[in-house]
Amino acid sequence: MPGKIPLDKATLMIPTCTGERDVYQFIKACDLACSAVEKEDLPILTKFINTKLFDQALNVCRYRDTSRL
Repeated sequence: MPGKIPLDKATLMIPTCTGERDVYQFIKACDLACSAVEKEDLPILTKFINTKLFDQALNVCRYRDTSRL
């Protein structure tokens, strides 16, 4: 599909998130990355996004099942 980017390029768009003042920027970047990759790449992109969570953001999401998002 035209306009889609490779998964490795999408992962470069995702900043780290601590849950402090960077939540909006993080969500915006994740939304853009998710819409920019092929649908079959979304599960691995979601796993990568989880690795970018730290501190308070990680504590909130640590035990959530994100495999069906």
